[in-house]
Amino acid sequence: MALSAAWQWPRWWRRFGWEVIFIIGVFPLALVPVIALWLPESPRFLARKPNLSGRQQALLQRLDIAASEADPHSVDIAVGNPVKMLFGRGYALQTVLLWIIYFCSLLNLFLFVYWLPEVLHLTGMTPPQAVFASSIIPLGGIVAVFYLGLLIDRFGPERALALHYAVGVVFVALIALVALPYFALLTVIFLAGTTIIGSQTGLNGACGKLYPARMRTSGIGWAIGIGRIGSIVSPILGGWLLARGLPPTQIFLSACLFALIAAIATALLAFRGAGAERLVAQEAAQ
Repeated sequence: MALSAAWQWPRWWRRFGWEVIFIIGVFPLALVPVIALWLPESPRFLARKPNLSGRQQALLQRLDIAASEADPHSVDIAVGNPVKMLFGRGYALQTVLLWIIYFCSLLNLFLFVYWLPEVLHLTGMTPPQAVFASSIIPLGGIVAVFYLGLLIDRFGPERALALHYAVGVVFVALIALVALPYFALLTVIFLAGTTIIGSQTGLNGACGKLYPARMRTSGIGWAIGIGRIGSIVSPILGGWLLARGLPPTQIFLSACLFALIAAIATALLAFRGAGAERLVAQEAAQ
């Protein structure tokens, strides 16, 4: 059935044309008015508003956040240069490690996703087979959402994500080094997507948890920005490796290297915790 779906893909594409991509892209835009009308403001900033609606009051009560009109200093807001805050008062090591993790994680992700269809085609697959096999990657990322959050809550982001990145190295290495039958390859690609995309999704949530509210936006924004540099480098790296004569599947060995660096850097986040967490606790007590 999987092969049948792969063979039918070109017919479907020829029927609707490549313009269908832009038609599908309209659907996320339809969510803009929904977000504008119903997405609530950040609870901590919402608590400072003098006049709250009944819905807003109910939201704060559900989150156990007291309105703070009388004491505006009780809300954790940024004071000073936000970038300087990322490297001050115990957060420097954490920030550097997160930038390394994001760079390597997104380089690994985009190198694998961008080049997998072409690599599979170069190894003998028909274009429909290569496209269908590559389309399984996001499905694995969706599955990871259902369990990775539970692992992060139970074991902490350092252990859960470091293990997740390390397991991803194994699956990507299998694709790079072992000639697998088609259906076995589909399974490994699915598991690779689970670990590669799942790790990045879990990292986004963990990054927000590691910074206090006043610097959370700056911390996540800068980390993602550094990571995007890795995503820009990844297709260039893949093309350069192929031009050097490396066997097509083995360009993913470089993805394994970056995933391993991300795993090690994530594990090292455990050493960042003592100083930063003490500061957060002290500030919360004041």
